[in-house]
Amino acid sequence: ETKDLPDNFVDTGGNFVKLPSDESIIIKFQTKVAQNANNDDILWLVAGAKADKVSTVEDRVWTRILLGNPHLCASKSADVKTVSPGDVINYTIEVCNDGNVRLHNVKLFDEMPNSVTYVNGSTSYTRGDFSTDVTDAWITDGVNLGDLDTENNGFLKFKVKVKSNVKNGSVIRNAARVKSDQTPVWIECENKVKVKFGKEPKVLSEVKQLPDTGPGLILLLAAATVPAGVFIKRLKTKI
Repeated sequence: ETKDLPDNFVDTGGNFVKLPSDESIIIKFQTKVAQNANNDDILWLVAGAKADKVSTVEDRVWTRILLGNPHLCASKSADVKTVSPGDVINYTIEVCNDGNVRLHNVKLFDEMPNSVTYVNGSTSYTRGDFSTDVTDAWITDGVNLGDLDTENNGFLKFKVKVKSNVKNGSVIRNAARVKSDQTPVWIECENKVKVKFGKEPKVLSEVKQLPDTGPGLILLLAAATVPAGVFIKRLKTKI
């Protein structure tokens, strides 16, 4: 048998007349946390029961208040650090929920730079065991990644191709923006890849310049050589 209790039950209690042996009464009700509650406050609920032949017995439970603290984080990475014209870059955008409430309607936009072209059909999204392909329309319209539970991550992956007219030494900057219903302010994450191609110019090894020798030094060396030859010849004559 199920019946509703009056709202003043919490203050005045209720009389259930009798309770046969081996039976029980289950009472269910709801409470709402006050607006002035503080995070980590403890709510105690004390319940008591008695009967004509049984003295009052009490039991109590407690609940910790955890105020909603939504937080969305994102990062962007590439599989290369430097590229040449015609190379393909594999990008990964990671979105994560490091708050304490579920995030609804996680939306993502990507700002495609002029130095690359999107590879059609290359986008996919994974979240835990869930995986799906994403239509190419997301490049212009963005994409709704759905909900993201606490301590959960999602990964959007796609490819771009480097254009042939990129300048050597330039930087390809690719940025993404993410938000959710609970975190309505856009957050941005970006990745930078450097364009580097062509052979580096060789630097000639330093050639040491010989000392400036004038005629006087040359004549001196020549003059010093003659006596030495004469001296050796004389020694041989004596032997």
